[in-house]
Amino acid sequence: MDILKLEEFRRQLRSLEREIFELLKDGTTCCNVSLAQCHAMLEIGDTKMTNISDLAEKLKLDKSTLSRTIEGLVRTGMVSREIDAADRRYMQVTLTEQGKAAYRSINDLCNQYYQSVFSHIHEGKHAQIIESMMTLAEAMRRSREEQNLAETIDLNEVE
Repeated sequence: MDILKLEEFRRQLRSLEREIFELLKDGTTCCNVSLAQCHAMLEIGDTKMTNISDLAEKLKLDKSTLSRTIEGLVRTGMVSREIDAADRRYMQVTLTEQGKAAYRSINDLCNQYYQSVFSHIHEGKHAQIIESMMTLAEAMRRSREEQNLAETIDLNEVE
């Protein structure tokens, strides 16, 4: 990609980051949960039941950070957790009835907001935007993994 296109991409990405920051700044207390708790609840709700290890990987959090997040959700009655009967090394987490109601509320609020956003975009471009976001997220994930691998190799060479 030529440098002018790359710089324009970066400008547009910064603009998008600022919009997302403003959205998150105002919405972090949605349903009386933090942003981290909200993300955890949405992932748990989407999968119906998951374990801490899989959830930590999905959210890109270490297990101890996620455990504190889940502990807060357990204390508020949004999530229940129990030892996996099939493998005692895993802690299963599910939404409680209160958590399911909050999950539906969060989804409804987000759907309303993004319906409003997409109403300002020609319908013929909706699928293109979704595909572009998926492509960009995947490329960023792969680039991050390559960079992490390169850093690991560099550290191993030092030893």
